[in-house]
Amino acid sequence: MFTKYGKLKNLSATAWKRAALAPCMIMSLMMFSGAPVLADGTDILEPTSAPLADGSTIIGAGVGLSMAQPGDIEIEIPAGASVEQVLIYWDGADRDYAAAAPVIGVTTDTIDVSGNSVEGIFIGGRSFGSGTQQFTFRADITSLGLVSPGSNALSVSGLDFGNESVETGAGVLVIVDDGDSSTLGIFDGSDYAYIDCIEDGNCQETVKRMFTFPAASSARDARLTMFFASVAGTASGGDLRPSVVRIWVGGESPIEIVNELDSVDGEEWDTLSVEFEVPSGVTQVEVQAFSEDLNLTLDNPASFKWLTAALSVPNEVQGGYGCTPGYWKQEHHFADWTSPYDPDDPFADHFDDAFPGLTLVEVLEGKGGGLTALGRHTVAALLNAANPEVGYDLAQQQVVDAFNDVFPGSKDEYENLKDYFEGLNEQGCPLNNSDGSNSGNGNRSNGNAEPAGATDGAEAATSLAGDQSGGGGTLGFWEILAFFALGYGRRARRQRQLAV
Repeated sequence: MFTKYGKLKNLSATAWKRAALAPCMIMSLMMFSGAPVLADGTDILEPTSAPLADGSTIIGAGVGLSMAQPGDIEIEIPAGASVEQVLIYWDGADRDYAAAAPVIGVTTDTIDVSGNSVEGIFIGGRSFGSGTQQFTFRADITSLGLVSPGSNALSVSGLDFGNESVETGAGVLVIVDDGDSSTLGIFDGSDYAYIDCIEDGNCQETVKRMFTFPAASSARDARLTMFFASVAGTASGGDLRPSVVRIWVGGESPIEIVNELDSVDGEEWDTLSVEFEVPSGVTQVEVQAFSEDLNLTLDNPASFKWLTAALSVPNEVQGGYGCTPGYWKQEHHFADWTSPYDPDDPFADHFDDAFPGLTLVEVLEGKGGGLTALGRHTVAALLNAANPEVGYDLAQQQVVDAFNDVFPGSKDEYENLKDYFEGLNEQGCPLNNSDGSNSGNGNRSNGNAEPAGATDGAEAATSLAGDQSGGGGTLGFWEILAFFALGYGRRARRQRQLAV
């Protein structure tokens, strides 16, 4: 279930695909909320004990299994991303554990995942008097190779917890790497909540969890993915069981996600994935789930188990480098042109034929605005992307695709793309040349600007991209256009669909 509420933004694909292709990093996200009130032994979410892979974001999906097994977990992984880690969780209970004493104190459990025997470790659960024992397990199944870019379906079966076994469901959290640098963190376990719970004094609500991460100078779009079990609701033929999930971003009033735990993935499992903006300077996000009838429906609030909270927050985007059309058109800089590009190549050899009969260097030398100005910056962008010493924010094919998509097009479309390329091309030229025109030390004030009158006066766009040596990258073309939706009103296409 993908949720957008109140302050949550209607996100473009750039929320998860910035062009910062610095090495991905992962940091353990800590909980700092003073002395928390523990709900009941293991009945609480803790920072996961699973070593986490580097990656850009965490995608989740699940399936309810209480009515039948096997069930399929269907999850979509963006094209071009690599799968770094796959964690599977499963949950259930025995409602007659007194007659099945051997399951008490269990430390492992084995299930079947797409024909593979998978052993997981016990990560949480609780007992209710002398009648019910709950169990939650986790396993790392990355090595099985069951998840890859595109559509995936994992068949899950074999859940059995005792004489009166209840198999609530299973879900996977997938760490993917699309080239971005992000801070990732996972809390997992089993935190039970029910508004009328009388087993102890702390089970009316879950324990608040806090993620922390480095500050950034600009706003970022974060993703929080959670698994919940045991909510049998209208989606599975029952009555509404109210619930609330609250997310505090910095010191702001909480985002409230109301009554969305409803066996949406099949009885009795819910995957809740939320995207929201983290303002500049903010370094923490808190989350808590409640058995609460906020809308005063008078329905009995849900009893549920909260199993995971997985947060992805992009790190600060760092600027790359770029040399201007004025640099590339100079004959004594032709040595910096990288194969397969040559000044005398027809423009049409590499792009749609927007400039019939003109070579690359002739397009660089063009005067005026509109398509001509776009042509200048397009050729410069291509040469920057091709030169491994520039560390440009885009790959060569991304430049080609971006130009070919807007040609033929309107003046505004030409202007938007020109402004974007211009912003990247004016980040500073790091190349060192025999004529001394560039220092080669990455100085951004190195005389790399175009001669006066070479541009049409438009302001350069702010780069979304980061430093990436070699000019490579996996930034998708539609994600480049999503930049226009943020800064210039250009349409954006969502390339990453949440399969939850």
